[in-house]
Amino acid sequence: MKIPSNPIRKSINNPRKVLSWIKNNVILPAYTASYLYFRQINQTIHSKYVSAGDLDVMNEKWDILIILDACRYDYFNEINSVDGSLSKRNSPGSMSKEYIDQSFCGRELHDTVYVTANPFVSKIPEGTFYDIISHAGDFWENDIDTVPPERMIQATRTALDKYPNKRIISHFMQPHHPFLSDFGRKMNSNLHWQGSQFFPINCTSDDIRRAYRENIEYVLNKMESITEYTDRETVITSDHGELMGERLFPIPIKGWEHPKSLYVEELIEVPWLRIPGESRKIVSESPRDDQEVDTDTLHQRLADLGYR
Repeated sequence: MKIPSNPIRKSINNPRKVLSWIKNNVILPAYTASYLYFRQINQTIHSKYVSAGDLDVMNEKWDILIILDACRYDYFNEINSVDGSLSKRNSPGSMSKEYIDQSFCGRELHDTVYVTANPFVSKIPEGTFYDIISHAGDFWENDIDTVPPERMIQATRTALDKYPNKRIISHFMQPHHPFLSDFGRKMNSNLHWQGSQFFPINCTSDDIRRAYRENIEYVLNKMESITEYTDRETVITSDHGELMGERLFPIPIKGWEHPKSLYVEELIEVPWLRIPGESRKIVSESPRDDQEVDTDTLHQRLADLGYR
């Protein structure tokens, strides 16, 4: 008997396509919706009853502060080969916006220049820093959906030369996703984005951990281009950590990436690597009036990173 040419016949002829359609259009949306509901309960409980860290980077001693985005203390401790004295600190936020709000906003930091690849720079009020040099727009590379560390090295060295009497903060985007190693780039396409975080599909937790570790190795291998360029006292730290399948609480769903208001050790514990050096005379001055932050472009960059 000839089967009619209709969706039923197509499903019989291509059962794998049908199963794939069911997975992507029924199972995955139902799973992510329920997951995000339980995650929101955890976030509400943490925001009311769990405290974030007390690190105040602006009250610490340093001339140059290098922020590696989403770098966990435990992974940094295992991988790092940059000479210095390493300790553990507790971040005031579990995502960049929380960290920026708690560390910078509402303050007059007129002795400091903020060089950044992080699009959340758009949330910093005008006049906070002496100067803001945002490269989330002009140094963004569309083929990898981020600013590579090589471009931030260049921008940081330029700022060090231009502002010898200012503290310099250099905020890199790595090891934050997207993953940049050959293996990691293959993993990027296996991530489903929903609720400002990713869910791994067609890959394992071990795959994500490997890609993340390789991102840390990638950016740390570039650090000597700064530490050997200057003799100033330098600290390498992070704004927050990263979840890679660890169970959350009180509802024990697996955690991924770094949602706001989840104050678990994987997200709060960050490295604090102090590299001894000279402390320059730092001068506070009225902020430059030619600071430009392209808000529209930065909003698009946040969307590119999954913050929709």
